[in-house]
Amino acid sequence: MGRLVKMSAVFFIVVFVSIHVNNADDDDDDDSMSPAESPTPSIKVAPAAGVTCNKTNYTTVYPTDSYVRHVLKELGDEVIKTKGYSKVINFPEIDTPVMSGKGACTKNVSKATCAKCLKDGAKKVLDACPRRVGARFNATACQLRYDVY
Repeated sequence: MGRLVKMSAVFFIVVFVSIHVNNADDDDDDDSMSPAESPTPSIKVAPAAGVTCNKTNYTTVYPTDSYVRHVLKELGDEVIKTKGYSKVINFPEIDTPVMSGKGACTKNVSKATCAKCLKDGAKKVLDACPRRVGARFNATACQLRYDVY
């Protein structure tokens, strides 16, 4: 329990500092833009809270990275359909290990921002964690994880 509290505190500090650093960077922007010219908001990921890969590679033919990609895409699609922007799904398929996926977005973001965050997170996980039995992505707008059992 104590370890969970410490990890939660570290995550909060990283996100809090990241938000304030990113907001400070925004203060340097040219404020003379008209509303029609305002920039598209971007999703900023806290440096230490990006992608975490499980250290273990899967050694069997399944799941393939394309299957992991499919699972993460389907999970993202399901998350934005839910009222609370949160979904846990198990993906058992014939002759494959069970994969569990969880995706969630903060309630104050739009469906479009949620979808973009989850899509970007899935890409970062796939790029950073090929053939891993699990990975996590944490951003200020969303979280995504999968595990192979």
